[in-house]
Amino acid sequence: MPIDQRLTVAKARLSDEVNKIIDESSQLSKEQKRPIASGPYKNHFVVADFFDSVILDATISKAICDAVKTSNASKSLKNSFKHEPADASLGWLIRNSKTILKAQEVVLIAIKYFRRRVYDDSLITSIGNKSEINYLKELHFHLGLIINLVKSSKMIKRRTVTYSPDFCELCWRLVNKSETIRLSGHEDDKNQNYSMRYCLEHHPKKSATKYYRDRSAIVSAFDRLDDEFKDNIIYINKCTKQNYISLSQIISKFAPRTIIKDFNGHSWKDCANSILQTSKEFYPSAYEKINNVSIDKLPSWKDWFLAVIQELDTSSSKSPESPESPESPKSSKSSKSSNSDISNWNDTCIAWKLKSDEQDFTKDLVGWGVLLNVLRRYEAVSKINEIKSNQKASKRITPIKNKIIELVNEQKEKHNKITVSKISKQLNISRAYVYNVIKELNLL
Repeated sequence: MPIDQRLTVAKARLSDEVNKIIDESSQLSKEQKRPIASGPYKNHFVVADFFDSVILDATISKAICDAVKTSNASKSLKNSFKHEPADASLGWLIRNSKTILKAQEVVLIAIKYFRRRVYDDSLITSIGNKSEINYLKELHFHLGLIINLVKSSKMIKRRTVTYSPDFCELCWRLVNKSETIRLSGHEDDKNQNYSMRYCLEHHPKKSATKYYRDRSAIVSAFDRLDDEFKDNIIYINKCTKQNYISLSQIISKFAPRTIIKDFNGHSWKDCANSILQTSKEFYPSAYEKINNVSIDKLPSWKDWFLAVIQELDTSSSKSPESPESPESPKSSKSSKSSNSDISNWNDTCIAWKLKSDEQDFTKDLVGWGVLLNVLRRYEAVSKINEIKSNQKASKRITPIKNKIIELVNEQKEKHNKITVSKISKQLNISRAYVYNVIKELNLL
């Protein structure tokens, strides 16, 4: 059979087989309530396993391997396609590519490979390039359908969870999706910086020290958790050569997830009062911050929501005391600058304009469920940083400081007063150092 005719038949067979498997695997995922993923994650179907029965045309599989080997692809990708199996399948392609998106890139490399060979006079007579390219285009299209299969299966698992905005991986704030920076002093000259994982406070380019300090606090808290909990963590993001832990992965160990009754037919003030009561019981650190925010004096849910955010976000760009920076100095003033979280909520949540103020508290993006999530994250970060602070405090107590504490207590018992000069002579250290230690440890 001529190669053109063979590839036309193979292309039709590829389409039929892939569509059939997509329907069957989607139904299986729904029945078992088990999502599909590219990798071998716990309680997930591995997508490549479904497509091991879809055999690729031998000419195409050989060309894919040759194309990757001669391309400028990464060394790891070239090693994955170093050897061509006897019956290469679609599952083989996805598995060797690591992800479906990467498999699509591999197919594009193969298409460029064939297009490049069209201009090689020594090979043009032996290769029917148009048929191969059409087959590869069909393969690329069906890989896109498989991506949709994976996405839809994940939606099945989360169907009962309310959608919420993206939060920073290190604290309770919103992700800094767009930050406008003036460059040359002209208002029209602006540059957009994007961060899909961090708020402005933790953006690595803005404050590397703060970013690593808060990341260290989360990792330190994680190290103190029980092994059974750690075994259930799936590492997704990689940071240098270490597995990266985000707040979302360990939040359940420090602050419980809470829900409150359905508020259909109730006012936003009823909802706000219930949130305060829930916070008082489950999120005491957050409650201490928002307790004084008046409900009766504010005209709408939006005003109360943003007032709560403002009370929590006392650090803003000035970095006063907040859960994500326990060592920073206190400040009694909140800021409404462009760096504050309240500005981020205003800029991000266009949902404010979709309904009347009376219905705002029921929305997915800015409703009571989202605000409870903010308070929960705030509480978790507070406890995580408390662990870090206690750890630092224990490290600060050196042997010489322990000796000073003993002598201070001894003097208090015998003479009911502290003589710094006597302690300094006994330990052969300066009086200034003794005084500073007494002041630091509040021994007066």
